[in-house]
Amino acid sequence: MGAGDKSKRGIFVTTSFFTDDAKETSKLFFDRKMILIDRDRLLRLMIENNVGVVPKHSYVLKSVDENLFDEEEG
Repeated sequence: MGAGDKSKRGIFVTTSFFTDDAKETSKLFFDRKMILIDRDRLLRLMIENNVGVVPKHSYVLKSVDENLFDEEEG
C-alpha cells in the first residue's frame, strides 16, 4: 500500500502488537481501508473460526422442557 500502489484495501497481521506510531500511520491512508490485526485480535479470530485450536472442554446447555409442567384441563 505504498506510493503508486492502486490497492484500496489492506490487512496487516502481526503475532505481536502494533506500536502507537504504526496505528497512527495507518490512519494517514484516509483514501484506503487499512485493517490492523494484532495478536489479541488474531487469537480471538482463530478461536471463533476454529483455526489452529484444540478443544479442551465442551459443555451442554440445558433448558427446562416447558411442556413438562403444562397442566391439561380435563
